[in-house]
Amino acid sequence: MQDMRFTQAIQNIHLAIVCLVLFQLFSEQLMEIPKPDKAIDDTQALFLLLHEWNGFIVLGLAILFLLLRSSDRNQASHSLFPWLSAAGWKGIFKELIHDIPGWFRGKIKKPEESFHLASTVQGLGILLLIGLGATGIMVFMGLEPNGYMDKDTQLI
Repeated sequence: MQDMRFTQAIQNIHLAIVCLVLFQLFSEQLMEIPKPDKAIDDTQALFLLLHEWNGFIVLGLAILFLLLRSSDRNQASHSLFPWLSAAGWKGIFKELIHDIPGWFRGKIKKPEESFHLASTVQGLGILLLIGLGATGIMVFMGLEPNGYMDKDTQLI
């Protein structure tokens, strides 16, 4: 059995990502989504700016997290993408069939014995963060500092 403990750096990055994503969700509620040829007020522009720069940080941390997890040789069998191998698919289906029903009866296996579903969810989450960050950068490139978007530079 392999040791499933993360390094302190990975734990800190994971915690930072969680907190920053929560801030992203909060700031989204207070900002105004820019519309072409329409300016937004200063408060909405401030929260838009905070949302944008926080998004850059989240994207950087998600990529760093992916790189650190990928380079950890002790975690090689606990990949973030178990569906990329035949053995990973077998493990996912085994956990779906055998482990999930036990969850409802209070029988949860140790992480060393059952990790394929957790790894899959975490890997998909990291890919989602990277995808959201990439699309956010595309929108960012079309905005002026005050949140104004010209119809000619509209990307979406």
